[in-house]
Amino acid sequence: MRNVDNAQPKPAMAPDPSKKLPGFLVFVQKTKPSLILVQQDDLAPLLECLYKAAEDKVEMERLRLRAQEDEQMFRTGHIALTAAMKPIAKALAILKLARARHAEAWKEIEEKSEGEDWEFSFDQIIQNLEDALEVGGTFRLVYAGQIHPQLRKVTETEMANQTIAGGSGEIAAGSIVSHEYPARLQSADIDHWFIGAASACLEKYRTGTGKTIPRHDKIISKLFDIAFGDTSRDDSNIRTELKRQRKDGRPKYYFHTSLFDHLEGMHPLKPWDKIQPETHHGSEKCPDENVTDSFALS
Repeated sequence: MRNVDNAQPKPAMAPDPSKKLPGFLVFVQKTKPSLILVQQDDLAPLLECLYKAAEDKVEMERLRLRAQEDEQMFRTGHIALTAAMKPIAKALAILKLARARHAEAWKEIEEKSEGEDWEFSFDQIIQNLEDALEVGGTFRLVYAGQIHPQLRKVTETEMANQTIAGGSGEIAAGSIVSHEYPARLQSADIDHWFIGAASACLEKYRTGTGKTIPRHDKIISKLFDIAFGDTSRDDSNIRTELKRQRKDGRPKYYFHTSLFDHLEGMHPLKPWDKIQPETHHGSEKCPDENVTDSFALS
């Protein structure tokens, strides 16, 4: 009897964020058949360019998942600080009111503590509470500002737009860490970036007869399957996106290796759109130079 389940067409598979990019040798082996028209001298740098674009897409997907995790962590942080600041503010208000009403009694209490190990002043207590509120208020904004703009709630956007004291003056809380990459989980922005980046690679090189490489849509569709295990991007889908990009321009994103690396070391941002070295036609380096020298293109 026929198995009904097996008779059903299999749905296109979307990418699994935990899936690793195949090694460069495997990528070359599986991609070469789609580049049969490319002239021999251009094949190696083109493969390197495409692989670099795939690596950058994987890194951007990692940053997207990291932004999702950070969202909850930083939201929890600023909510906890808000809750902790309420009793501090209440205590401060009570102390200030009491100082105005009982100034003489307060002065007497302070005098009794003079010379003791536990000597204190009410003014210093009030100052400490004011400092605590200032620190808590600043870090509430810092935490909200580190949530990706695409994931912030309305109040968090308002908090991120507020200024805090920085090393060279006041800065917006939301500008402490750059978020110039997509973060929405269901967004196709990263796929669209890769489509444009892969097409830019293909535009740089020529066929054996010196013509432009044809059928970017077909090649890029194959790349989605080879590099990411994603069969949901067919030729038609990619043609539509390439047509849109020819009209509106290719998306460009910037990223750094880690949100926390950026906080600790203030590393310069890395441009996502710079997917190709300045020179080409055989002079580029593979992501792994040892691998470059070991694979055969013929």
